[in-house]
Order: sequence, then C-alpha cells, then structure tokens
Amino acid sequence: MSTEQKLLDYLKRVTADLHDTRERLRSAEAAAGEPVAVVSMACRYPGGANSPEELWRLVADEVDAITPLPVDRGWDAADGEGGFIDDAGHFDAAFFGISPREALTMDPQQRVLLELAWEALERGGFDPAALRGSRTGVFVGGTTSGYGLDGEGVAPEAEGYVLTGTAPSVLSGRVAYTLGLEGPALTIDTACSSSLVALHLAMQSLRRGECALALAGGVTVLASLAVFLDAKGLDAAAAESRCKAFGAGADGTAFAEGAGLLTLELLSDAERNGHEVLAVLRGSAINQDGASNGLTAPSVAAQQRVIRDALTSARLTASDVDAVEAHGTGTSLGDPIEATALLATLGQGRPADRPLRLGSIKSNIGHSQAAAGVAGVIKMVQAMRHGLVPRSLHVTEPTPHVDWSSGAVEVLTKAMPWPETGRPRRAGVSSFGLSGTNAHLIVEQAPAGTPSPVAGSRPAATVPWVLSAKSPAGLRAQAARLRAYIDAEPGLDPADVGHSLLTTRSRFTHRAVLAADTLEEFSARLGVLAEGGEPDGAAHGSPVRAGGRTVFVFPGQGSQWPGMGAKLYADSAIFAESVRTCDAAFASYVDFSVAAVIRGDEGAASTDRLDVVQPVLFTMMVSLAELWRSHGVRPDAVTGHSQGEIAAAYVAGALTLDDAARIVALRSRALLEIAGQGGMASVSLPHAEASALIEPWDGLTVAAVNGPALCTVAGDLAQLEELLALCEQRRVRSRRIPGTPGAGHSPQVEVLRERILRELAPVRPQQTEVAFHSTVTGARIDPAELTAAYWYRNMRQPVLFEPALRGLIDDGFDLVVEAAPHPLLRNAVHAIAEDAGAEGVAVVGSLRREQGGMRQFLVSLGEAFIAGTEVDWPAAFAGAEPRRIPLPTYAFQRRRYWNIRQAEPAPATADPVGGRFWELVGDQDLTELAQLIDVPDPDALGAVLPALSGWYRQRADLSVVDSWRYRVEWRPVGLGTSTPLTGDWLVLVPEAPDEDVAAVLRALADRGARVYELPVPVGDLRRETLAERFSGLPGFDGVLSLLAFEPERRPGQRALAGLVVVQALGDAGHTAPLWLCTKAAVATGTADTAPDPGQATVWGLALSAALEYPGRWGGIVDLPPVTGDRVTGLLADVLAGAGDEDQLAVRANGVFGRRLVRAPAGDEPESRWQPRGTVLITGGTGALGGHVARWLAAGGAEHLVLTSRRGAQAPGAAELEAELSALGAKVTIVACEASDRGSLVELLDVLPPLSAVVHTAGIAPSVPLDETTPELLADVFDGKVTGAELLDELTAGSPLDAFVLFSSGAGVWGGIRQGAYAASNAALDALAERRRARGLAATSIAWGGWDGDGLAVGPYRAAMLRRGVRPMAPELAVRALAQALDRGETTLTVTDMDWPVFAPVFTATRPSRLLAELTEAAAVAEEPAESEAGIAAGLGALPPDERLSFVVDQVRAVVAAVLGHPDATAVEPGAHLLEAGFDSLTAVDLAKRLTAGIGRPVRSTAVFEFGTPVELARHLLTLVGERAEAASARPAGTLSALYERAGELGRIDEFIALLNTAGTFLPTFGCAKDLPSPPEAVRLAEGPAPTRFVCVPPFVGKTGPQQYSRFAAELRAERDLFVLPLLGFLTGEPLPADAGALLDVHQAAIEEQVGEGPFVLVGYSSGGVIAHALARRLENEGIHPAAVILLDTYSQVDLAAIGDSIADTWQGLIDRDRTADDAWGEAWLTAMGRYFNLAWTPEPISAPTLLVRAAEPLGDGGQATWTLPHSTMDIPGNHFGIMENGAADTARAISDWVVAELES
Repeated sequence: MSTEQKLLDYLKRVTADLHDTRERLRSAEAAAGEPVAVVSMACRYPGGANSPEELWRLVADEVDAITPLPVDRGWDAADGEGGFIDDAGHFDAAFFGISPREALTMDPQQRVLLELAWEALERGGFDPAALRGSRTGVFVGGTTSGYGLDGEGVAPEAEGYVLTGTAPSVLSGRVAYTLGLEGPALTIDTACSSSLVALHLAMQSLRRGECALALAGGVTVLASLAVFLDAKGLDAAAAESRCKAFGAGADGTAFAEGAGLLTLELLSDAERNGHEVLAVLRGSAINQDGASNGLTAPSVAAQQRVIRDALTSARLTASDVDAVEAHGTGTSLGDPIEATALLATLGQGRPADRPLRLGSIKSNIGHSQAAAGVAGVIKMVQAMRHGLVPRSLHVTEPTPHVDWSSGAVEVLTKAMPWPETGRPRRAGVSSFGLSGTNAHLIVEQAPAGTPSPVAGSRPAATVPWVLSAKSPAGLRAQAARLRAYIDAEPGLDPADVGHSLLTTRSRFTHRAVLAADTLEEFSARLGVLAEGGEPDGAAHGSPVRAGGRTVFVFPGQGSQWPGMGAKLYADSAIFAESVRTCDAAFASYVDFSVAAVIRGDEGAASTDRLDVVQPVLFTMMVSLAELWRSHGVRPDAVTGHSQGEIAAAYVAGALTLDDAARIVALRSRALLEIAGQGGMASVSLPHAEASALIEPWDGLTVAAVNGPALCTVAGDLAQLEELLALCEQRRVRSRRIPGTPGAGHSPQVEVLRERILRELAPVRPQQTEVAFHSTVTGARIDPAELTAAYWYRNMRQPVLFEPALRGLIDDGFDLVVEAAPHPLLRNAVHAIAEDAGAEGVAVVGSLRREQGGMRQFLVSLGEAFIAGTEVDWPAAFAGAEPRRIPLPTYAFQRRRYWNIRQAEPAPATADPVGGRFWELVGDQDLTELAQLIDVPDPDALGAVLPALSGWYRQRADLSVVDSWRYRVEWRPVGLGTSTPLTGDWLVLVPEAPDEDVAAVLRALADRGARVYELPVPVGDLRRETLAERFSGLPGFDGVLSLLAFEPERRPGQRALAGLVVVQALGDAGHTAPLWLCTKAAVATGTADTAPDPGQATVWGLALSAALEYPGRWGGIVDLPPVTGDRVTGLLADVLAGAGDEDQLAVRANGVFGRRLVRAPAGDEPESRWQPRGTVLITGGTGALGGHVARWLAAGGAEHLVLTSRRGAQAPGAAELEAELSALGAKVTIVACEASDRGSLVELLDVLPPLSAVVHTAGIAPSVPLDETTPELLADVFDGKVTGAELLDELTAGSPLDAFVLFSSGAGVWGGIRQGAYAASNAALDALAERRRARGLAATSIAWGGWDGDGLAVGPYRAAMLRRGVRPMAPELAVRALAQALDRGETTLTVTDMDWPVFAPVFTATRPSRLLAELTEAAAVAEEPAESEAGIAAGLGALPPDERLSFVVDQVRAVVAAVLGHPDATAVEPGAHLLEAGFDSLTAVDLAKRLTAGIGRPVRSTAVFEFGTPVELARHLLTLVGERAEAASARPAGTLSALYERAGELGRIDEFIALLNTAGTFLPTFGCAKDLPSPPEAVRLAEGPAPTRFVCVPPFVGKTGPQQYSRFAAELRAERDLFVLPLLGFLTGEPLPADAGALLDVHQAAIEEQVGEGPFVLVGYSSGGVIAHALARRLENEGIHPAAVILLDTYSQVDLAAIGDSIADTWQGLIDRDRTADDAWGEAWLTAMGRYFNLAWTPEPISAPTLLVRAAEPLGDGGQATWTLPHSTMDIPGNHFGIMENGAADTARAISDWVVAELES
C-alpha cells in the first residue's frame, strides 16, 4: 500500500473517530439533563392509602388520617396520635422465599419495601422476575426503625438474622438481592429529606448509564415511641397531633409513617419501550445548611440555593412552576423559614393572577419522615393528572410570621383547579432533613401522546388468560382480585387483559389458564376459581413435569364426532390453512372435499363411510399438531395407534403430505373389502392373559395392546360373542367396540396384502430429527423403514401401543399430547405411566366431543402449561395487536410478624404468712393476729386494727370492682389495598332518598358492584309485604340496607326497619350477607360527632342479629353525618372485604373497628360525687332502684323520689320506704310511667328542683328476633328509651349533678333473644354521649348481672352463668356506679365476666373482633370450644338449614387444633380424617373436645367411625338432637333389645336367622357398578415398607375401620395400611346381594386405591373369612396377594364351629356395642344377619396363610382353627384384647412375620 493511501486511510479513521466522539459528547450532554420518566408508583400511607389512587382520594377528599396509636405494637402508652399505615406487621414471607423465623427478625421497613417494589414494577408493566440480572437500581431513603435492635425477645433459632434484619443498608440491599437487581443499591439517610435525595441520586444514576431502570423512594415504619418522646422533648410536636403547615395556628408537627416507591426510566427509554409515563422529573438538587443557627435549625439561604439549583438543572425559570409541595411540617421555626425561601425564589417574577400555590400533604397524613418527600411527589403527580391542587388542612389563614407581600405565594386554604395553559403543569417538591441536607425536585406533567391504556375495538375472539401465584390461596385471591377489577371496568378488551397478564406478570407454580370470548364469561370463570371450584373453560394446578421431552400421540379411528372441526376452522387461521393444504393433497385420491366435511358444509360426505372418516381424522390430527406447534409445543417424538401412525409419520417429517394422503386414502378404501366380516372387543386383561384366554378360538387374535391390563381382540363375530360371555362369567371387564369396520390387525387383513403393497409402492419415506416410535414393533425405528411393507404390517400386526409408550416414558418423555378431536388414549397413557412407576407424566388432549373450538384447545394448551411446559402464549394473540394495560397487582397472602417483647413475669410473691396476716386483719381477729406477728400485748393492736381491716376490705373491694370495668373504644382497621366490589348487591333505600344514599349507590357501582336499588316505605314497613317483594327477586351476593338514612318520625322507627328487613329476608329465603348502615350512630372519639340515639338502636339490634343469624349476617357500619367520596369509597372497601370485622365505623380519616377493652379506674379522683337534695329514681321500687336508693340515702341525699308503674302498691315498697327513712331520707313513692309525658310533667311540676336523675326502669323480654313484633319492640322502647329521652328533655334546664342511665351489656355485645332490649340499651348509651356533648351531666352504665333480686334471678340467672356472665354483688355494683360518677364517666360497662366460658359461646357461630383486646377472651377464642355451650348453644341460634354447615366448620376447627394446623382451612369438609394423621391419642383428644362442645359423650372411635368432617358433623347433630329430650331406655321390642335378649336366652342362632329374614326386605347391590359412588378403602397408616396391609373388619357387631385404629397406630410411618368397607352397616346403605357383590367392591377398591405392588390381606375375626374369599377372587383375576393373615378367625362362620365360646363372645360384643353411640341405628343388625348367611366357605388359595390365634380362649371354647393349609402364630390376649389393649403387640408381631417371610 502506498504512503499516500496509508495517509488517506488514517485521515478517514481520524475523521470517523472525531465524528463518533462528537456524537458521544452530544449524547452525554443531552443525557445529563434528560428528563426522567415516572412510569409507576406504589405506596403505603396512613388513612388506608395503600395505592397512589387511594392516596389521591385521601388528599382530594381532604381527609385527616391521624389516628390514635396502634395497639398491636407492644407500646404501653395509652394516649397519643399519629399517622400509621395499615397492618405494618403483615407480610407475605413465603412469596419472597423468607422463612417465618427470618421474617420475624426483619425490620418491617424491609418487608414493606419488598412488597412495594414488586407492586411498583407490576404497576409499571414489568415482569419483576424478568428483571433478574438487569441493571436496575434501588435507591431507598430510610434509617433504622429500632425494630429488634435491643436483641431482646429474639428466639435462639432466629439468631443470625438480626444483623441483616435490622441494618439500614439492607433496606435497599434486600430488594436488590431478592429480585436479583444488579444496578446500584443505596440506602440514604438524610432524615426527613431521605426519599427526595434518593430520587435525586436515582436520576443521576439513570443519566450516567449506571442503571437502565430505577426503583426510588423511602420508607418509615415506627417500631417504637422514640420519635414521639423526642419530639415532645424538643417541643416540636403539635398539641393536637396535626400539622398546620404555614397556618397561623401552627404549633408543631405530627409524626407518621409511610412508604413510597417510584419506578423511573429515562424519558426516551420509556417512550421507546412503550411504557406509560405518569409524570416527568425535570430537575433536582441537593445541598447542606452548613453552619446554620443550630444543628436542627433550617437555613433560608441554603433553601433558596437548592431551589435555584433545581431550576437550573431543569432549565426552567420560577414562573414555569405552578405549585410547591412544601416540606411544611407545621413548626413555628421551620415554616416561616421555608416560606421566606420560596417567596424569594419561586415567588418572584410571576404574573399577579398566577401565584405559586403552596401546600403540604403532612396536613393530611402527618410527617412520614424518610418517606415524606416521595409522598409529596406522588401527590403532585396525581394532582397534575387530575387537574386539581388539593388544599392543606387545619389552615384558615396563613402564618403572620412571614412577609407574604414579598412574593407571589399563596397558601392553599382551599382546593384550586389546575387548568391546562398550553404548557405542561409543573410543581416543585421540597424536603429538608433534620441533619441539614436539603432537596428540591421539579415534577412535570407527562408529555402528550404517552401510551394510554384505553382499549381498542376489535372483533370478539377467544383468548387465554394466564394467572399464577405462589400458593393455592394466592391463586384464588388473584382470581378474585382480577374478577373484581374487570367487573368494575366493563369497557376492557379481553385480549388486552390477556396480553398484559402474559407480558407484565411473573409465572409461578400454581397456575390457571382460562379461555373465553367476553368479560362476562371470564368473570364467571374467575368467580368459580376464586371460590376454589373447577370452572368450565379453564385449567388449573401446578407443574408435575421434571423437564423431560414431548411426544405427540395420534389415535386410530373412534375419536371422530359430528362437526368436530367446524368451530376451530372458523376460529384458527393456522388450523384452517392446514386443513386446506390437506384437502388439496387428498384431492388426487378421494372424490370428496375433506375441508367440506370438517367445515360441516351442507351436502358434504358422511363420516359414516370408512373411506371418508379416515382422511378426515388424519386431517384433523395433523392440523391440530400444527396448531400445537404454532403455540410453541413441538414434539421430540411421535407415535400413533393404528391409522394414527400415518399422521405421526407425517408430523415427524418422515412422510411427505402426498405420501401420507396416498396411504390414508388407499388404505381406507382397501379396508372396505373386509368391512362387516368381523368385529373387535375390548378386554381388560394383560397381553399374556388375553392371549391365553382366546386360545380356544382360532378365529380370534389380540389386535392391540393398549395398556398394562387392556387389550383389543379382533376376529369372527360369533366367536367374539362367545368370548364376551366367558368374560362376563369370569367377571372380566369386556365390551364390543361399536363402529369398527371389521377385524383389523387380524388375519382377515391378509387378503389385502398384495393390493396394499402395490398401491403404496410409490411411498418414499425420508429422514427426520423427530423420533418415530412404532406401534408395530413397540420401539423406535428408522423412518427409512416406513415403506409400503411397513404400512401393510401396520394394518395386519397387533398395535403394540403399550410397549411403545412404556419405552417413551422410560426414555424420559413426560408430556404426552394427544392430537385428536377427542382424547381416546389419555386413560391408557395414564395407566401405562402408573404401571411403569413414572411420576410427573402429563397427558393432555386437544379437543373434546362437542367442544371443538379454540376455547377447548386453549384449555388443553393450558393443561400442558400448568404441567410445566413452555408455551408460546403470544401466538394466541397473533393479529389482535393487544395493548398493555394496568392490572391488579399480586394478591399477597400476608401473615403478621411483629416481635413484641413480652413483659418479664413478676417474681413470685406468694407468702403464706403474709396471706394469713391479711386474712386475720380482714376478720379483725386480734388474738390470732398478735400471736402471728409476735406482739405480747394484743390491746396494742386494737386501736389500729379496725382502720387497718377497713382499709384492707376496701382495697379488696376496689380491686374486684376494677376487674369489672370495661369500655368501648375504636381502633383503626387496615383493609389492605382497595379491592373492587363484585357481584350483585341489593340495596334497600328510603322512598325519598337523599344525596348520601345516591353517593353510596354511586360508590358501589363505581367499585364494580351490580346494584339493584329497592325503594322501601320506611314509615309503613310490614314484614309480610317486604318478604313478598324479596321473594320475587333473584339471588344476591350481598344486601345493604340504607333505611336508617330516613329521618326518624317516631321512636324506634330505625330499629323496626332493621328488624323487619332481617325477618323478611329470612322469610323469603335469601341468605346473602346483610349489612346495615347507619349515620352518626356511634362516636369513635371525643372529636367525633355525638351519636344519634335513634341510629344507635340499629346497632343494638344488629349485635343480636349477628348472633341469631350468623350464616346470613354481614355486619353493621356507621358513616359520619356528612359523607363524601372518600367515605363512600371506604364503605365499598368494607363491603368488599372486612375480614372478621363486622362492627365498623367509616370516617374520612379511615375505618375503625369496635373493641371492648378494660377500663381500670386508675388514680383516685380529686373530688368525689356527693348525693344531695332531691334525686329522682325511675323504677325506684324495683330491685335495682332499691339498691341505688339505699346507697343514695346513706350518702346524704335528703329526698328520694321513687317512681314505678304501681308506685306504693309495688311489692316491697312499704318496707323500702321504711328502710330509707331510717337512713334519714325523705321518701316519695309515686305511680308514674317514665314513658308517659303527661304523668312525668305533672310529677316534675310538683317536685323541688332535682339534683340527680337515675333511670333504672325498663323491661327485658327474652324473645328471638324472628318472633319479635313491632308491638314488643315498642313496649321495650317505651320503658327504656322513651322514658330516658323525656327525662333528658324535661330536665334540660336543670343544673343536674348526675343523670344516670341503667343500660345493659346486651347493648354492648348483643344477645340471643334480646334484640329489642339490646336496641334500647344502645340508645341509652348514645343518649348519654349526646348529653355530655351538650355540656350536661350524663353517665350510662351497661350492666352485666346483679345478684340478689336484680338482673340475674331465676332461669335468667342460670342462663347468664352458662354464657359466662357472673352475677355481681349489689353493694359492689353500687361501688362501681359511685366510681363512674366520681370520675365523670359518660359510658361504662360493668360486668363480672367468665371469659373462658363467654368467649367460645360468643364466637361459636361467627368470629368477632369485639373481644380481640381482652387477653383472656382472645386466648380462649383461639382454642376450640371447651364448654357445652360452645357448639350446642351456637346451634340453638341457627335455623335448621344452617346447622350442618355450622357444625362442619366447628369440627374442622377442632380437628385442625388437635392436629396442630394453624386454622380450619387446612381441613377440607370432605377430607378423610384417618388419613390426616389421627392416632389413638389424637382421637381421644378430639373426642374430649367434641364432648365438651356438645355436652354429650362422644366416643374416642368417632373419628374412625365417621371418616370426614361432614359425616362426623352429622353424627354430632344426632347427639345434640337428643339433648332436649329426657334420656330414655331403649324401647323394648326393637331389634337392639332383641339382640341382647337373644344372648340372655342362648338363642343366638335363631336371632341371626331372624336378622337375615329382615335383611331380605332391604335394598341390595349386585356389583360395584350398581353403587352411585363405590366406597373407598380408608388409609389408616402410611409408610415406606414395600408390603402393604389391606384389612377387612369383622361383620359382627358395630363394625368399621375403627376396629383397626389401635392396630394401625403401631404401623404408622412404617407401612401403608388400608381398611376395606363393609356395606350395609350404616343407615341407608344397601346390602350385598351375595358374597361376590361385596368382593367386587373390594376388588375395585384395591385396584383403584391400593394399586400395584405387594400387599397382604388381613382379616380380624369374621373378617378373616372375607379376606380369604377375597384372596381367591383376586387370584382368579390375576391379582396375587403376598399372603393372607387371619386374626383369630375360625374356619367356619356357622355358630357350631365357635362352640362353647359363643356365649362369652356374644356377651363381649353386647358390652362393646352398648358403649357405642347410635349412629348405626339398627342397620348393623340386619347387615350382620345378612353377612352371616352369605356363602363364605373357604376354598384353597395359592397365597400363604397365617392364622394368628389369641392365646386365651373365650369361655370353654378352644383356640381358633383353620382347615386349609396355613401356619400358626399365638399371641397373648383373648379374642377382643388382641385388637384392643394388645393391638400394638399384634401389629408388631404380624409386621415382623411379613418382614421375615416376605420381605427378606
């Protein structure tokens, strides 16, 4: 090369390099300032803001989300408020592969971030799993929460997790590690500015190319009270725990917690990747205060600099920014400094009409510290998208400490529209850290043209939806969540949803594939799946494949059906194209159109013709194979059955289509020559046995070997009929195969040999990479062999399908796809796989009869996918051009993990001497006391002893009273992420609905419910009329009553409306859960609106309805007087899923649950209430009024006015008057109804001014709600509520010292048969609160039971004790009243509760969170019911049709507790309990618990006798049903009585003959097929030993699997043990017609459940003869037991053989049967008689027989004998003992014999 040329090349390279350098420099400069896109957001903030949408709803609705401190974090402080996220301790550890131990030690901030990271990625359209290994960064602002840092309370097994669980660096590192993200991972702690600094660093990292995607945000979860205590010390906490940012009243901040994460991309990347852009981050800046006025003091200069730097970074000016989300903590120091900085920067150079809008989200949720900045960003992104700038709460005028005139800045004291102005909306967000680090971020509206999730319009088509989860529960929840979402978004396109599920969601092991055309169909399928059902058009399960290979299987003739390809031809272009291609290939060989037949064209050829059906089937099969291939499922091998081999060869590529068409067409035409000359039959025998069976007939041959025990025989028709007759005689399953053209694969084909060889001579096979497994040879062959000679052999030789499939399975093929219009070979393949011992082989079909469209194919494709096959799902959307749309995020299955350090137990202080001291003091025993403390002179103690004794007694009494004190409080309730409301809802509305009713209806509809509005005339509501209207309505998923919204025109109207609704729904048969809704019925705190007594009555009624109608009760929820979108949205959340919460109040700041908590009196009050002057006591002559009157008189009341209905004529009135007079009080007794206005006014007019009123009057009838009439309700209201309201009204102008209302616990927790009473008392409590809110004296005490003549007398007293409400001593109850008045308490519950009794009763029929904070009650509620009332009392409250399901649930709960499961969901209603792990110990435990639950003895063998929760529940119902009747002896004359009498008379043989005669009148069965569902063998033990035990119970006595319970317990975990059923022993079961019928059932059970492999038959007592007969039957069928073991069985069943032992044997049976319960009825007796008379004569067998004899004969008889060949073993015990106390020894001896003789 010349020098010039070299120089020229050099200059070219330099020029190119310079160009590249300039381009890289230009790109770098552009990237340095490139905007960053926010492509998704996720968050958890106070007020239930668990998504950005909910956070926006919170700020837009101006919600104050500050609440009292949570009670579930182990904090001792009772007071204080803040902002707290829902369920901070809950986490789906299993989802992230974290053990419960590690999860418990992890900082809850790490847990929240993991879930948020997953949600943020899913919301952005990213498959989180697909990002593993990607350059995705994690930038988290946060610091330690203090959780677990002290190391105390950490279990030893959790040690080692503390460091990683609590280190702040792991906040980001845990996310990166768990998701496999390999970009930068930083945890930033700059205190309050942490999350904005994290966003700043994430933006820089993206621009520098350090990461392509970033998760950025912050988190704060408060694990201790440290921040609250420090804030008080720094005087930084607001007095009312509210941030009044920039307001004149700002006095400090309110601390909160929260978390937020954003998914960020460079804007250019987001647009290129098609991601929706929510907003753009234009610029950011950070700096430091430096040496300011103090470490924590902000710097105005530094804040100005950081704002200007952010503007520079964004290349914007101040006027380009419309609003600022300020740091705005509400402190008197920080707010003025921040406002001044804003005025000096963004407040300058602005138009007068466009001031900078200034607000702070901290006014809504408090200061969430490290998560505060990102909360502001999320708020402003949402504000831009909605065109509204929300107001700041708690600010009416701006702070006067700022010169607002220095710039154009306006505090948002009201929400302002944010209109479009022709340029993007922009906002600044500020965060200033406690340590001096400042951050400012500028957020810009998303550019126009960003991809939108609006659905396009396209023709409806069948598409798949693929769901997955990490657990079955997660899959169900995911289905429910998706269903709710699509129900709420009816405009969605199914293709968009399906595409988004595939492309934006990870794949997990528990999967479901649904196929449908419309949203309605998908919704229905999702609903069934969500409820744990099996939806049509769907497949679900988990992978079974081990990663093997795929084989396509093609059946022979028989899978055809009319119209089999028409729908798929129309649905699938790929299938249709393949059909057309085949049609063209066949055109040269047939005189019809294959495509026309498949399409079902009119006039098309009939598939009844052999020469038509085979070409059509070939076309169907190869076209289906092509469809499978187009979806990514390709064969590694193929095989075919008979003519299916031609399709297999073509699909493998071994034949051209023309050759394949030639073979199919000419082969089928040739077969017409032999049509009708023979037939084919299916015979259920192995190949060798089938061959031996047909040896006598020279015209029969085995034509196909289809499975391990399934063959096809072909040949002469007459001989086939003879064969079938022989099979029936020998009980060999067999049948003629209809529709066969002749005797294929038999000598009859030989006449076609020359023709086939000639016509197929042109066939030229070719090599292929797909293996061809021949069913002619039973093995893989070279495709070169597929010449004409092969295809003749294919017609003539037997089809060796079973050997071919077995070879494929042995070679590792674990997906078998049957490409056919209907699966013919699926069962055979399963049988071959099972016989080969191959696990994890998946077998799927393609289409099914009458299901020939794309829908069924997609379901089949789904089955392959679920089994573990990779599927090209996008192919299912080819041509649809679907869009990616937002979908619900993963439905985490959370559990609580919060390590609360338990208080150290107090040191033991039991001192017998000290105890004796106080006992003597209390008794004032001066002498004994002096001796005890060694004082020589007892008189020295005499002066102080009375005072000391009085003090001691007083303290003891106060301690007792303190234990009786409770109050109702309200706790924030976390409902999780907002869930759409699904299904059909009936909403009952007043005839003249107000705007609140309309708002609720809108909210329900907007959330996805299908709302049916039913106006109801509240003022004229009649049960019968309403029930009639309900009867004409369809079923609903829920019922909501808004009738309480109607203004009350008469007392009790709202309660009456609720009552009638409950009754009428029941009358009409509607069982959907009912929710009652009220307005201002309760007050959740002192700041809440005073409750309305009329509304409160509905609550009292509802509490009782929940107990009386648990099966159809939803709950009760209260709304504030003024609702808004936020409130109605939360109401929809409640209805969508409130868990166990059913007493709720919805307020703008969240949802609150009702709790009963202890209310200790605490310190002594500064002053005490003193009775004085004139006191009015209604009900004053009654027991309670009398006790109060005595106390008032003794305390100094001068004048007591006692009213009652009878006045001075009331019993005991005169005596009471005398007693009170003796105490120094003037007494006036007046007959006056408190509810009678005229009488009461007249009385008050003549009385001197009152100082106090005590309202004790009222009646408490015990009537079920169903029998409560409007009149009864009115009577109860008159006495209680009307009287109280009149007293309130008429004394309103009197300066009363006390206004006392005697309420009841029924108004607090409800009561069965106390609905009217509960409603009235709830109104009294509300009335007291209303009075107190008006500044008037008021105290309402909800009493439990008073002893003596009070509330707890007679039967009522006994009933209360049974329910756990103990009577209180009147003198101490009065002491409690005095305490309440001393402390000025408004409402109080005073009751002596036996929580271990009350709690199980209260929660027996439905869970309740009311008692959740009462330690004693909560602990008991977690245990199964331990009292008679637990189950039995719960039944009493239920209608008959709900009792079985209730008892089933109770049984499941008890079973779960006994076996150690966490809850009842682990025990299915139909689960076989004996297989669930019961042994003798757990069976006894179960029986004890059930006995306690129903109050009747339950046998320890019940779990064996009634094998499922449903069966056991039915048995318990029969026992409970007898409780109401006096126990009576068994009536004489029944078979049971005759049974015992026969033994006494020694006439047993006559009695058995009688039983047999009786049995002839009962239904019988002749074989297993006669039974609708043949009973299964019961597995009692499971273990690895090779030889299984199959046991037969005796047929004498009340028999069943329980006979082997103790025997099996010894072998559990050692070997499998099954017990075969004996039919006829339980009521309703048919009897066997003969011995063969029973043996047929037993054989079927062995074949289907025990399966292949060695087993021995074991029979105890008379069960031995059945076991021996069964062995002979099985051997005749080719099934060979390894041995037969007879447990004390005699060789003949007739009574003579038992000889002299019969009397003792019979008596032993009688004794045991007497202890059994009556579940068998008398069926067991007739069954016993029938079994005695069946033909059990032993016949020789080849299996070895072991006779195990009891060493101690019964009576004078000898040991058991057996006449046929056997060996003998003697074991200790008698006939019964060897299977009772000696059962373990018996089992061990037999197992050892099996090991020695059979397994060694």
